[in-house]
Amino acid sequence: MIELKLLEDLDYENYKEFCMLGGYDKINECPLCHCKLLPELYGVLDANFDKFAICYCPECDEMFIIHYSYKGDGMQGYYEVNKIFPKRAENIKFDDKIQEVSEAFVKIYNQAKIAEANDLDEIAGMGYRKALEFLIKDYLIHKNSEIKGDIEGKLLGKCINENVENPKIKKMAKGASWLGNDETHYIRKWKDKDINDLKKMIDLTVYWIAYELKTEEYEEIMKL
Repeated sequence: MIELKLLEDLDYENYKEFCMLGGYDKINECPLCHCKLLPELYGVLDANFDKFAICYCPECDEMFIIHYSYKGDGMQGYYEVNKIFPKRAENIKFDDKIQEVSEAFVKIYNQAKIAEANDLDEIAGMGYRKALEFLIKDYLIHKNSEIKGDIEGKLLGKCINENVENPKIKKMAKGASWLGNDETHYIRKWKDKDINDLKKMIDLTVYWIAYELKTEEYEEIMKL
């Protein structure tokens, strides 16, 4: 039997009491605006061993639902967070140099992050792979605008192997492209690696690109 109880019908005064007295895992951040706070509890939907807490964030004025699942045996168990919906990924703020070189990379990467946050794991990796391609191609065009036409129509792997000169960027981008390709192909070649490894290698690629561009900037400013 499914039963909805509003806050005034519950034995709790607020979300904190609900978690402490009812044995529920507590969240301390809004899944939408990511403000650090305890949400306001509006009601609870009881569906046997699953509970759905209806919550409100006073910071962003939005509602969300926390799905709790019962873990353990009999009366000795507790409720842990299963899913929260809806939720929005917090945008990654990239270095100004990266934003300057490739706004498209920043936009695509953060859209992929939204997909991943909403458990769309089968398409998030494709998004990260696309973001990497925009980053590398925009970086190469930024370095030499005369090769724009060639770079735009070239495969990412060839761009990395033939046009990227910095060895750190080349190695990290190459590894990221291999893992990114696994997210788009039928058979995975790197079976011991996953989307988290892909993101780490993209992060390292971003780091070395920003490092190089900042170094060049100061070399030019100070005539080093």
